[in-house]
Amino acid sequence: HLVFSRGAIEANLTAFFFPMGFYFFLRGLKKSKYFPLAALFWGLNLYTYHSARFFTLLFAFFMILWSWKKIHFGDKKIWLAIILALIFVLPVLLSIFGGGAGKRFGDVSLFNPTDKWKEVTQRQSESLLIDPLPIFLNNKATWIADKFVKNYFSYFSLDFSSDFFGN
Repeated sequence: HLVFSRGAIEANLTAFFFPMGFYFFLRGLKKSKYFPLAALFWGLNLYTYHSARFFTLLFAFFMILWSWKKIHFGDKKIWLAIILALIFVLPVLLSIFGGGAGKRFGDVSLFNPTDKWKEVTQRQSESLLIDPLPIFLNNKATWIADKFVKNYFSYFSLDFSSDFFGN
């Protein structure tokens, strides 16, 4: 996290809290006294960065499923960790599904473009003029898939000029 913090990158806290939570979770599989620390670090991580909300909850869920047989639910430390996790997780879930982050997701999501599917409609109209068969390839599902793939691979692009200078 020190490398990220030198450049004032937003994700500098999540680069600290997430691995610490993972470390204490793995330690907790051997000694349950470490599970509350895992819940604390992962819980704090939920409030550090938007992507951390999704990734931390998903990762913790799969880690718990993976180690279900190794967790002894009769131990008080496990229940302390569960209560601590609920204290952190419930407000996040309420903000996501209660309007806060969920509304923001709906505003910037691929599933709700700002042009209200104008590009898809235009593609369908153009394809009808040429050949009626490609209309099956110009629909919302293929548009979303196309945009997703282009956006995903743009993260690996070394061409930064188009984003910065608006070209």
